[in-house]
Amino acid sequence: MAEKGNIYNNLIDDIELKDLFILESSVKREENFYPPAKVSVETECEYQNTDNGFKAFIKYSLEATEKKKKQLGFTIYVKYLVTYNSKIEMTDNLFKEFSDTVLVIETWPYFRQYVHTTTLISGLPSLILQLKVSHKPKQTRKNKKS
Repeated sequence: MAEKGNIYNNLIDDIELKDLFILESSVKREENFYPPAKVSVETECEYQNTDNGFKAFIKYSLEATEKKKKQLGFTIYVKYLVTYNSKIEMTDNLFKEFSDTVLVIETWPYFRQYVHTTTLISGLPSLILQLKVSHKPKQTRKNKKS
């Protein structure tokens, strides 16, 4: 177990953030949807090793349902691509810890801002998500080199 920690620490010391941007996004608001609403956020992560490091993909899905209703009234979906330079190859075990910590720390502020702005331009009151992510991302593995 200590060896895994050392490899992870070496990865964190070694990586360099190269790029971060939105690959896909979508928004849907039902015409008669109005808060208050129950809001939930799901996160899914995957990675691909590259010649110079790895790519991490993180998908955020927000769903809002009016109180006492079952039908979704508002959804936001965003998929980010974060590219890292690294001499250490990403593995499934390293990515589990990495996606729970570093990847979310680097992307969550962008998603919070996106949700804030998108709710406003959708004619809804501003939705400000918590500063801290309250759930663990779901990992899918995609470790082929691109």
